[in-house]
Amino acid sequence: MGGLIKVVPNLPDFTDFYGKAEAGISTLDSGWGAGDNGYKASAYVNVPLSDIFAFRFSFHTSTDPGYIDVHMMTGSPHDQYGPNGLVAFNSLQSNSYGAGGEFLKNVNQNTSGGGRMALRFKPNENFDATLAFMYDSQVENSFPNYEPVLSTSAAPTVADQFQLQPQNIGYSLASLDMAYNFGFATLHSITGWIDRKFTDSEDFAGITYGSLGGNGVVPLPTPAPVTFTLNTKLISQELRLQGEQKNILWQGSGINWTVGGFYQQEKRNAFGDVTVGGAWLDEAQAPLTAPPSGTTEVWAGEYISTYTDKAEFADVTINLLPNLSISGGVRHSTQDVDSTRTDFSDVFAGAAPMGNIVIHEPVHESKSVPRATITYAVTKDINVYGTYSEGFRIGGFNPIGNLSTPGCLPALAKFGITDPAAAAEFKSDQIRNLEAGIKTDLFDGRVIANLSVFRVDWTDLQTTIALDQYASGCGASFVANAGAARINGAEGELRAALDQHWQVSLSGQYADGKIVEVVPGGTGTLGAPLESTPKAQVTAGVIYKFFPRPTWAANARADYAYVGARNLSNTNTPVDPNYQLPGYGEVNLRFSVNHENWEYSTYVSNLTNTVPQLGIYIFSGGPGNYQGAFAPGEQRFITTSPPRTFGITFKRSF
Repeated sequence: MGGLIKVVPNLPDFTDFYGKAEAGISTLDSGWGAGDNGYKASAYVNVPLSDIFAFRFSFHTSTDPGYIDVHMMTGSPHDQYGPNGLVAFNSLQSNSYGAGGEFLKNVNQNTSGGGRMALRFKPNENFDATLAFMYDSQVENSFPNYEPVLSTSAAPTVADQFQLQPQNIGYSLASLDMAYNFGFATLHSITGWIDRKFTDSEDFAGITYGSLGGNGVVPLPTPAPVTFTLNTKLISQELRLQGEQKNILWQGSGINWTVGGFYQQEKRNAFGDVTVGGAWLDEAQAPLTAPPSGTTEVWAGEYISTYTDKAEFADVTINLLPNLSISGGVRHSTQDVDSTRTDFSDVFAGAAPMGNIVIHEPVHESKSVPRATITYAVTKDINVYGTYSEGFRIGGFNPIGNLSTPGCLPALAKFGITDPAAAAEFKSDQIRNLEAGIKTDLFDGRVIANLSVFRVDWTDLQTTIALDQYASGCGASFVANAGAARINGAEGELRAALDQHWQVSLSGQYADGKIVEVVPGGTGTLGAPLESTPKAQVTAGVIYKFFPRPTWAANARADYAYVGARNLSNTNTPVDPNYQLPGYGEVNLRFSVNHENWEYSTYVSNLTNTVPQLGIYIFSGGPGNYQGAFAPGEQRFITTSPPRTFGITFKRSF
């Protein structure tokens, strides 16, 4: 449901010293005379230290150019700030940045870097251990968000903002993976540690302006950023005993089994605040007011939590025949969240300062989830299977202090909740998955064809309800259980080598997800599509391989990916439930040449310069009058991905 990408790094090798280095440069075609360059470099090296020790090291660094252009609002009423109009875009040169400046181009430049070290120790055939450490960081100068109503052919990705919106992420990860083979079974011990730090600063001036009485006529004195910092520390330990016995009943029969336990503890410390500049205290014009705190601080909140997961699991696969097996497993998990939330002031919920509000919110869940699978090899090249599995997501609490304020009570009432305490807690949601399919490997591996069908039943599904869609005086949101949903779908994959030169591939998925049960008294609609879920996704590709010279190998490839339209509205809200983020497709081209230990590649990504709408943020308070669009009268930011990009890379193996 949530998706999983499992990355398994290569282990250090005891046999040879080898490595690879890569460097590349790219440039964007984002219009408006833009042409910023991107750079990347990476390398890895494997060093056998002895017959029992080996070391592997890798690093990477990259700079991705920006493609979002920002017109910085001054806060002057001449900017037509507020619900009655947009900044006038008569020409690119006539708009000002701040006090007489210009547009900022390509503001969302992204820089990342990191590395990994791994030391492997294998003194004999029975024991194998790898100690690894990885660090990675990413700095984004501003979010990749634009406003569609401001787009022009010359500047397709433009936004009005009162400030840039930077984001920084850095994390350290250490692991110790040990295995000992006892003969009848192998014991695995996996220890993990993560330290993750996240900060960002978002433009909250429009919301703050409206919450403090701004009417779109008086000027905005200063920006008002909302800043978040989140520190997460996590430790985990898994012990897993795996065994395999063959021919236990008759020739070709056997059993594979796994038993184990898992422990994880995550400590999270999150702090956020909204502040204004000092000029706001002295220069705010009525009806705009200074923050009720009497300081530059509008709101501050802290969330401290400890999440603990203790689990035991067992899994067994019985091979009844060489071509028939059945398997089943169960995982019992006990999860606890002990959290404390502290809020200062509820300005955004329409209430005056009330000092510090401290809420202790413990949550406990204890559940068992099963899985079962049957597989049958029709021939050595054709396999069919069926599987069933379950999962759940822990529930939690909403900040009831915000919901019970005068500004939010009317919004809750429109949603169907008269007592805010009824919205305090949300339950865990659960899924049940059924899947059946066929996997084939035909004509000596030249054709791979796979097909599966699935059904997911999702009960008590959790969804976030933004209350400003019900009453503009409430800036709070809460999580609710919005009934039940069902997803029916199918996915297929085909890869074929037509001859020694041509290879083609095609894959796709169709998933029909919709609401099948609504909460009594709620505003959900039976049959409404699930939020942010495309019905159709397709990828296709073609590769042509050839040998221009005896020691040279080359290939040219073209790939296409399509993502269908996605419903935007929250599952249980009445605001324009038919609004959709439009579908989009992208074409990528690549040409590579290999000669001895060198590889040269050139590529064009997003060939047709598509501007996909990946996600959306709605902010109340303006600027902007979006009549006829989703959430009229509110500012709308669309998240998008890079425009057409040209690049070249060089790789050298040694």
